[in-house]
Amino acid sequence: RDNLWKLGAPLLKAAIRGVRAVYSDAKILLHVAGFGYSRLNIAATGFFQSMIDLGVPFDIAGLSFPYQFNGPDVAQPYFANSDFLATLNQIANLGRPLQIVEFSYPADPSGTSKTPASKYPFTPAGQAAFIGAFAEAVRGKVDSIFYFYPDYYAGFAPSSPELEGGGLFNSTTTARPGLEVFNAIAESRLLA
Repeated sequence: RDNLWKLGAPLLKAAIRGVRAVYSDAKILLHVAGFGYSRLNIAATGFFQSMIDLGVPFDIAGLSFPYQFNGPDVAQPYFANSDFLATLNQIANLGRPLQIVEFSYPADPSGTSKTPASKYPFTPAGQAAFIGAFAEAVRGKVDSIFYFYPDYYAGFAPSSPELEGGGLFNSTTTARPGLEVFNAIAESRLLA
């Protein structure tokens, strides 16, 4: 807090003033890398509490769900973990709406060294099931969820097979089943 966030708070305040000078109704989202980087997610909760304490005028707390291709190695389905759910509640108790601004799950294990959840293999069907279960787990706890690189498919970025495997397409013209699940969530058909 004192060695990094306190020093960065004036820069964030200045940036927010600049945005609001041009767009007075802008909603400001602060995004912290997310879950699993510290014991009991104290870094995520501490970041948002510190920003409030330091007077940074943000509107929305943004978080990333742990990736299956890099970052902290958390057991999946992490959305069922008590640490994850407690972190959502702690941040919500700070009085800011939450958004999961990045989440994904592989439909193909290429480029991924992580272990899939037994209920959610790294297959198109496993990806679709994970997306639906994840959305259900965060329903009522977050305002929005955003899929990380949904447009990727095999051959889109050959140097990033892990991103290709996590995309919601098989090709430029063929969607994976996960896209239909995500669309159902967006259209409130799945969670209604």
